[in-house]
Amino acid sequence: MIIPQNVLFIKLGSLGDIVLTIPALAMLRKTYPHARLSFMVSDSCEALVRRIRYVDEVIVTPDLGAGKSISQRVSDGITALKFVYSLRERKYDVAINTLRNPVFALMCYIAGIREIITFNSGQLDPFSTRRVPFDLNKHHMMRIFDLVEVLGVPKNSVLPPDGIEILQEDIDRATELLRREGIGATSLVVCSSPGGGSNPWAEMPSKRWNSERFARLYELLQRDFDARTVLLGSKTDTGTADKILKETKAKVLNLTGKTSLIETMAILKMSHLYIGNDSGPLFIAAAVGTPTLAIFGPTDASVINPPGRLNVAAQSPADCSPCYNPLEGLEGRAYKCNSYKCMAEISMEKVFQAASELLTQSKQRPGS
Repeated sequence: MIIPQNVLFIKLGSLGDIVLTIPALAMLRKTYPHARLSFMVSDSCEALVRRIRYVDEVIVTPDLGAGKSISQRVSDGITALKFVYSLRERKYDVAINTLRNPVFALMCYIAGIREIITFNSGQLDPFSTRRVPFDLNKHHMMRIFDLVEVLGVPKNSVLPPDGIEILQEDIDRATELLRREGIGATSLVVCSSPGGGSNPWAEMPSKRWNSERFARLYELLQRDFDARTVLLGSKTDTGTADKILKETKAKVLNLTGKTSLIETMAILKMSHLYIGNDSGPLFIAAAVGTPTLAIFGPTDASVINPPGRLNVAAQSPADCSPCYNPLEGLEGRAYKCNSYKCMAEISMEKVFQAASELLTQSKQRPGS
């Protein structure tokens, strides 16, 4: 078995998937404390990876998008060659490729990496040196451990409480931002992302729970707990947030599309509960120690929801749920569904009951 000295870890996105690699990165660091660990990621998730404690260097992949002119494609080819050459200069001895795409194995091979560990994609891949099965029935976090286990790294199913670094200056800025909106140190804060289902390469609107139910949920949380709800999300979620603001009578602070990823992370850490769909903020909240309530329709909570007693999932009871299969890609049912039946069958009462139980426990936590 090779003893790694210089490791390249490849995971381009999304935010949630990257969070679920943190336990494996932590154990990799613990097993090989002197090894250098570089993380290759897309620019949309760069800010998150730069705050993962176990990463020594962040490598952002160049933008090589499709649909460009011939001259742009030639330029992309030159950029790609320069990028691979820069990897070769770093002299990695191990690559852990979490992507089921042999193109990245080829890239690692050209970069001169001796040991290339990846999933068995079923595609022609003469470049990887070790291929492990991709088990659909395993939790995503444990599938990542299947890769690093090749290096003798033991498994651990716990999100490390300090895996993401939140600086005091981040907390101070978030505190001031909330204070200006009338949310002080004694306020009971519930963060929520009613949007989601969007990333740079795909849209899955079937992940989104009904906006009217979110609106009513916020009213009940304010009535029974005097909770202040803070909406978070990217600019693509602003339409959903605006609709909810028109539908709810609760006092809601809408920060959707108005905060950086670092500011979002700090606000999530300061909150008492996170409620939302299967999207990036859910996983970040869990990683920074905030109790979470996730609403799952097309995706399967048993293989994706963050681990932990205070990370609760409301899975749809619909007979078609879950339907998402990562092996089907963009042609899968979850991307093509337009009935949203699974989300429609998750009642507001069920979500409110789970939220109430979590809020009661959250208020009893030290420091709450």
